[in-house]
Amino acid sequence: MKFSVKREFFASFWRFWWVICCVFLTLSPAGAAEAQKGETAAEVLSVDFYPSGARFVFQASAVSGNNFEITLPGAFAADSVRFLTRGVSSVRVENVPRNLWTPPALTSLKSRLDRKDHELKSLEARQTALEQTKALLLAPLPKNFASGGDEKSLILYIEDAQAMRLRVENELVDLDSEIARTTQELTALRAEYERKTPHGAESAVRIQGTAPEGEPLVFEALTYSAGWAVRYNMSLDTATGDIAVAMGARAWQRTGLDAAGEFSFHTRTPSFAITPPQVHPLVLDLQPEGETASSSRAKADFAQAPLNQLMEEPLFSSPKVSVTLADVSVRGRGDLKGDGTPEDVALGKLTLKSAPVLVSIPEQSREAWIVASMDSLPEPLLPGHAELVVDGAATGQTSIPEYGMG
Repeated sequence: MKFSVKREFFASFWRFWWVICCVFLTLSPAGAAEAQKGETAAEVLSVDFYPSGARFVFQASAVSGNNFEITLPGAFAADSVRFLTRGVSSVRVENVPRNLWTPPALTSLKSRLDRKDHELKSLEARQTALEQTKALLLAPLPKNFASGGDEKSLILYIEDAQAMRLRVENELVDLDSEIARTTQELTALRAEYERKTPHGAESAVRIQGTAPEGEPLVFEALTYSAGWAVRYNMSLDTATGDIAVAMGARAWQRTGLDAAGEFSFHTRTPSFAITPPQVHPLVLDLQPEGETASSSRAKADFAQAPLNQLMEEPLFSSPKVSVTLADVSVRGRGDLKGDGTPEDVALGKLTLKSAPVLVSIPEQSREAWIVASMDSLPEPLLPGHAELVVDGAATGQTSIPEYGMG
């Protein structure tokens, strides 16, 4: 009878702590969904990238009656918000605090982070339960055994206690290594989340106003958490002299909002100054010897020709480059995450006709150089980084300065 009581005691004791562990395992974090309540979404229509910054054009997805309230991430400058829809009035733009906000671009990462945090807490709860079980197993013998009980029952009791303690010790050893691994993974996820969290995530830009009836609500805003740079892949065929050029943009934006579609990449950041500089005119007219004025005008007309006319030429599948007095821009389609991850956006391809020459100057260098020269360019080349390939083999990297067309 004593033996059965002791075994039932251990069985009930073990079931009790198993229930406690199960309770901890079923706990889940709350509040993430609540942080998204009350926010009016705005769809990204287009993005203009500058060397340091970007201009987003939005369209509100929901406008209640004539009055509206839109929330943008804090990565956008509140003083840059400007409505492109006419008739918008009583506009008020301000920075407000924002807590427990998960950027749409980090939703998946945040879910992984929460699951890993929940897993670690469950393991720690199980470890606490086993430590308390271990402490109880180390307690003195029950009174009926201490005062002298049945010797056979005492032996069985001790054997059960030793077996349970061994099982607890083994589980604690496994838990220690599992907790260490989970802690390391959680630390890495937290570091990644912090690294990708947009600037100004602790605040938001709240936009309020009155919109005209039946009009889509379109507006723009600037962010300085974005940028881009030109990347080229230039492949020379030494047999023909053709250089196959693939032009791309390495772009990034860390606003917390994903953007996809057609982007415009600009080589100049627009100026917000409204006072023109004081420029003293200086006129200088030069004409090279043997060149007539009519030929000079013809070259000027070709250089200033609209780029869309040149793109109709079947020889080139060229990048969509636009040239103005103040800027050079190129368009491309892509998909950019709002977590700051750099992505390559294809801008177009073209073929350059060159005359390759092998140059070897032993007195100057042990290496020979392949120089590919050309008299003119069918398209302007923007300054950027280039990867060089010769006859299918990668040969190095270089920087391309800005070259005008012609």
